[in-house]
This record gives sequence, C-alpha cells and structure tokens, in this order.
Amino acid sequence: LKRGAEMLFETARFWCDLGAYIDGKGFCINEVTGPDEYSALVNNNAFTNLMARDHLEYAASVFEEMRHHDEAMLTPLVDRLGLDPSEVEGWREAAAAMYLPYDKERGLYAQDDQFFDRAVWDFENTPRDHYPLLLHYHPLNIYRHQVLKQPDLILAMFLQGNYFTLEEKRKNFAYYDPLTTGDSSLAPCIQSLVASEIGETELA
Repeated sequence: LKRGAEMLFETARFWCDLGAYIDGKGFCINEVTGPDEYSALVNNNAFTNLMARDHLEYAASVFEEMRHHDEAMLTPLVDRLGLDPSEVEGWREAAAAMYLPYDKERGLYAQDDQFFDRAVWDFENTPRDHYPLLLHYHPLNIYRHQVLKQPDLILAMFLQGNYFTLEEKRKNFAYYDPLTTGDSSLAPCIQSLVASEIGETELA
C-alpha cells in the first residue's frame, strides 16, 4: 500500500501505452525482445504478452481491493497520479483482449507472430565448438532462424502455468526444448523444472 500500488499502477499504464489494439487480433505489444536473446524486436512475444496480461489484471484487482478496503490510502494516491477509474477499466480490457499467437492445427503457441515462419536452425551441421552461437555467427543470421538461447515459451509455461493445460505444456515443451541451445546458463534450470512437471523425469 505504501509503495507497491503506485509502481503497479504506473507500470500498468506503461503496458497500455506500449501496446495497441490491432484489428483481427486484439491488444498487441509489438517490437519487443522477450527472454530469448536469439530473437529480437518481434511482435507479440508470448512471454511478454502473458506477463503483461497478468500485470494488468493484478493492477486492476489491487485498485478494486483498495477502493473497498483502503480508500484512505487510495484517494491521495489517485490524486497524486491523476488516475481516473476509466484507466483501470482500460487495464482490464487490455488484459482480456491480450493477443497470444497460436497455431490451432499443431496446438502450439508461437514464441512470437513470425516464429513459425522462420527456418529451423541447422543443428545437425553446426559443430559443437561453434556454441555459443553468438560467438560464431552474426546476430542477424541467428535472428532469422528458429533457435533459442533462452527457453522463452517454456519459461512462460512455468511462470504462467495456470494458463496452459498439461497436454499443452507437453506438446509445446516437445517442440521448443530441441530448439534451445543451452548457450545460456539460465536455460537448463527452467527446462528441468518444466520437464519434471510434465513427467519427463529422466530428461529433467
């Protein structure tokens, strides 16, 4: 109430300012880079959109909780921020309309809008001494391929696990895990946690 709500409201404003409603999709957040450093400046990074949606929902719920139970704290905060209740409704609407790229035919969430349009990296013909890839290949070459430094969508399934069914987690893990190079020390811990959750204990 003393500090967190103010940061939560201001950063909810940030997401609404950064994103936009796009016809045929909903609320989109374009030209961002998610956790995966081998993909840059993409539209609708699934991890980013899921986390932003959660943030917007939580900001709106905190505002409502304060309005009903802590109005003495809320009133001066609203005055200081110039916060109109219509903004809070906008947070809810953006969260509800948040776009997530999804391939219905394959049952796969795309890491971003164009991820499945890229060629898969030629792992078979990449020498082991050429990892980490970024030390041996130009970033623009890496960005044009399906290859991950961080398990971007897998991290989303871990942090926003309630959004995905167990079957969705299994299917998406099976797709994205082989594309993850291990070039980042932050990758295996997340891969291991999700592998354990979906029953891949040996792999975990």
